[in-house]
Amino acid sequence: MRSKAPIMYHDGERWRHWECYNSTQKNVAILVGGGPSLNKINLANLTGPGKTVFGLNTTYPAVRPDIWIGMDDPKCYNRQVFYEPFPKIMRGNYGNLECEGVTLTTLPNTYFASVKPYSHKADIFHRIDKDTEAFIWDKNVFVTALNIILYMGYREIYLAGVDFSIDEGDYFYSEDFLPNKYKRWNQSLYNHLYRYTDWIASTGRMCGISIESISPDSPINKVLPYISLEQLNNNLKLPEPGSLYHSGDLVEETSLVSDEYKKLLQHEHSSSTWGVMAGKIINTLETFLSQNNATEVLDYGAGSSSFKKALTLKDIKVYEYDPGVPSIDKRPAPRDYTICIDVLEHIEPDLIDSVLEDLARVTNKKGYFTIAMYPAQRILKDGRNAHLILEDTSWWLSKLCKYFNITNLKEVDKQLEVEVVPT
Repeated sequence: MRSKAPIMYHDGERWRHWECYNSTQKNVAILVGGGPSLNKINLANLTGPGKTVFGLNTTYPAVRPDIWIGMDDPKCYNRQVFYEPFPKIMRGNYGNLECEGVTLTTLPNTYFASVKPYSHKADIFHRIDKDTEAFIWDKNVFVTALNIILYMGYREIYLAGVDFSIDEGDYFYSEDFLPNKYKRWNQSLYNHLYRYTDWIASTGRMCGISIESISPDSPINKVLPYISLEQLNNNLKLPEPGSLYHSGDLVEETSLVSDEYKKLLQHEHSSSTWGVMAGKIINTLETFLSQNNATEVLDYGAGSSSFKKALTLKDIKVYEYDPGVPSIDKRPAPRDYTICIDVLEHIEPDLIDSVLEDLARVTNKKGYFTIAMYPAQRILKDGRNAHLILEDTSWWLSKLCKYFNITNLKEVDKQLEVEVVPT
């Protein structure tokens, strides 16, 4: 463990490192300042998946960020911020300060960042790696916050309410006017930070860092590209919510197929057309689906997608799964009806129970399975017959009955055809 770390917290007994370094983050960062342009942003759309919102100073409570950063005395802020559950980062030497009589170190999720002045403004690019011991201190929270954000791995940063101008007011939340001496101090700081932002945005682009504005009509838009918050949200690449499973339904894919056999199956599918039987018996399968008024079906072991290609019933949604085809090898969600055509005999013998259990999991109403009980013509690359399981009807029925009720059964020329419902 490092002897020093740039962000620390106190656990009640001693100081500990907050290990928040990351070389890269998939989320974008939104850095929220208190400028008047923040009033032109729909704050309800600010937070959400794909974004990490960093709030500065007095942006709380209007903005409840994912991480809050403040470098001034606690008396400068809404006291309730220190009792919020989100992480709060203060200046490193503030650990002994109090908030209304309560020491900051004892308040929930309160962290302290070590800071020190810089020799050159480019030092910020040397204080974002895992060996960083202190962040840039430029006598303002903005530069330190940028340094922390970069240290945490964010390389796509958007500024909201960061105006660096008093032309349209002092702050977004107040109509009160600051005394002139504070206006002059603020304007001097803003002029410095305006130039700094212009510099770090242009320099950062050469280092893979993007800094843009999401504040409409902000003066900072003269030096930064502008994108609306709505457009940013639309551009985020988020996964679909997906289906929800009970934990009891989840089985690791390795229990369905070994890594070695999966690679072998993928080789066979990529080198030739394999898995076409479902297309050959499409009339039988369409009769099964029509008689049950099916609107969806999972082809379990879809192979070359012969069933989907041959299907003429337009109102049926087809889902496919096959571990030997990379585009459809993700473990499938349950569907009302399942077909599994000449697949089970290809399963590794020690995994047949796991596969049958998974078939029961994905079959909500009814399944139609066919099983070949004779050697295949195909010989696999490793020299084995492609039908790894060669067993008779009684053996297969004993296996199937563990997971299904069999409602229809037929055997023709060592080809077993069964209709099942899950038990």
